[in-house]
Amino acid sequence: MKSSLLMSVLIVSFFVIASISVVYAYNELSTTSAIRGEGQVPFTPQALLDDFRNAAPVNIWGMLTGTLSSSPAIPPPADAICAASYTNNTAIAYGGTGYSLKLNYNVSAVNSYAGYYSLLGSASLTGYNAVSFYVRGAVGGEFFKISLKNTGSAQYLDGSVHYYRNEASLYITDYLDGGVTTTWKKVTIPFHNFTNLDGWGAMKEFVIVFENAQSAANSSLQQGTVYIDNIQFENIPAATPVRIDHFGDRLGVSALGGNIGSGGGNG
Repeated sequence: MKSSLLMSVLIVSFFVIASISVVYAYNELSTTSAIRGEGQVPFTPQALLDDFRNAAPVNIWGMLTGTLSSSPAIPPPADAICAASYTNNTAIAYGGTGYSLKLNYNVSAVNSYAGYYSLLGSASLTGYNAVSFYVRGAVGGEFFKISLKNTGSAQYLDGSVHYYRNEASLYITDYLDGGVTTTWKKVTIPFHNFTNLDGWGAMKEFVIVFENAQSAANSSLQQGTVYIDNIQFENIPAATPVRIDHFGDRLGVSALGGNIGSGGGNG
């Protein structure tokens, strides 16, 4: 009888301990450091999105990162590709320690594009007013655009044309005087320059894109390597001027993402 009672107590104890362990594990995975998917409840993010210290395709917010291509082929062809990896080479990594993101790209195929994305998990960025990161190139002169996207699906009407305002893109040379070089430089872009975004309350992703058409137009490198580090959101002085155009991209696009041109007439 005593042995049976002892056995019963042990079995009950085992299940109690197991239950506590399961609850503890669930709570740990429910924190903001766990991997998040699209469509989850928005959360308040920290300023730093990624410093690549974990050398893994998950940013500090616990969101997935990855690469994209204009080609539907898996894997993409060699002339329409961006490959992401991480380097801890002390001669290259930002600050000489830890890891930095390494992007090898080739967009030599006509009208191709490829790039890198970091998901934002529907987070609100209303507490910030700028995005920044550090960049260096393998040889200098590398060219790309930066896009921010929100989760909005509202349609707007311009005459008879419907359009969306859930994505805005800007070119690196309009916000990095002298362009990408072989030394680390900080790029800071105020949110007010992403004029096509209709809100900052539910953000989808941060994207870097290399484009064949634009590189062909301004004679920049259609293949190469860039290094990125410390992608973060900031609060900069509210009086920061709006940059209309620096003309550094040598394209028919302003620093606000709109077209530029000329005109004339009779009065």
